[in-house]
Amino acid sequence: MASDVRRNIVATSHERRVARRITARGDEGLTESLLQLNGVRAGGRYLLRQLYAVGAEGAVYDVKDMKDPNAKPLVAKVALHPYHRPFDLLPDEVRKSRYSLRVESQYLLGNVSPFMPRGVGIFETHNPALDAARGDAFAEPEPVLVMEKLPGFDLDRWLARAHRSSVPRVVLRRTLDRVAVVLLQALTDLRGRGQIFADLRPGNMRMMGRPERRVRMLDAGSLVSVHDKSGRFPHVPAYLPPELFRATQAGQLIVPNDAVQAVMAGRTLFEAATGSVPHPGQEVDLSLLAGSDVSSPVGDVIARLCTGEYSDARTALEHLYQHASRRVAHGNDPRRTPVVDTKVVPGPRVAAPGGAARAVASASHPVAKAVVPGAAAARAASATPPATQNDQILPPSKKPSGFFGRLVGKLLGR
Repeated sequence: MASDVRRNIVATSHERRVARRITARGDEGLTESLLQLNGVRAGGRYLLRQLYAVGAEGAVYDVKDMKDPNAKPLVAKVALHPYHRPFDLLPDEVRKSRYSLRVESQYLLGNVSPFMPRGVGIFETHNPALDAARGDAFAEPEPVLVMEKLPGFDLDRWLARAHRSSVPRVVLRRTLDRVAVVLLQALTDLRGRGQIFADLRPGNMRMMGRPERRVRMLDAGSLVSVHDKSGRFPHVPAYLPPELFRATQAGQLIVPNDAVQAVMAGRTLFEAATGSVPHPGQEVDLSLLAGSDVSSPVGDVIARLCTGEYSDARTALEHLYQHASRRVAHGNDPRRTPVVDTKVVPGPRVAAPGGAARAVASASHPVAKAVVPGAAAARAASATPPATQNDQILPPSKKPSGFFGRLVGKLLGR
């Protein structure tokens, strides 16, 4: 093996884990072909070093920037061709897969959202796994989409650990409430850009840890234009509204719309809150939310999303904003309520009376803050609070103790 290029392809331990997942889904033999792309350079600059993951439509590789050794971690996505099924390797199908990747690159690079990975660019390379002697599409350059590599864990993996561990409930609740807020913010932001996140599920959300507790969306290939009538809607059936799942079973195409997105958000957050995975075509058991680890207001929003009560994600986010606004406006101790500036994404910036516009925490992203619809501020200021108000949205972290703890707390803005 050379210093940077893997001449003799020997699978790493990570690649062997990826290979086991590929084999489990019935694609035995695909891994060997994908490993042949290790060592090629995209655009003469980005070295594909290791197979990182394989999805339904693409293979992702760890990347090294050969011109900037100090560059932040990157990954590259390549269209997934059925190398292990030679008779399916037709020129038109190869071009179709490449076209889908180029469309994904346009979503990622042309309409930048702070909730998605940062796109670097789309470049070309030769594909040693294809026989160029066949000519046609096989001899054409392979497009490669280079993007930011997000640290942390996918939400489904994080949930599997958190729900089995002895994480203190207040810590788990704080984190799950943040997940709910940031997901609604992300969907609202993307909708403002004319996009629906079709393949919405915990596996396409990335937990990026402390101190920011950021959550980002993965897979720009899941983005679909709200005006797309082609029927393209990549998804996992369990997260579709039950009636829509049954309609797809009868051959109906999915038309992207806000109501479908809202129910998918509810089913995704239901799994996050309860650890119970939804079943295709079945309503979720809302009674499980009563004993879940989310706060009462967030649980209420999840239930309403699942039942289709909300017409879009923004309405659900507005409901959480109203709750947090009442806590501040009616004398709840502001020190026990998270205080974060709110920047409207998208829409006008609104400052609610009594500092209420600072009540809902941003889902831990330094740019994208809580969405505050104008009508919500007026309603929140005049709303009559419940007789008891013990629920908190996103309770604060434990205050650091000791000199160094307080110093770190100041540095982190706690």
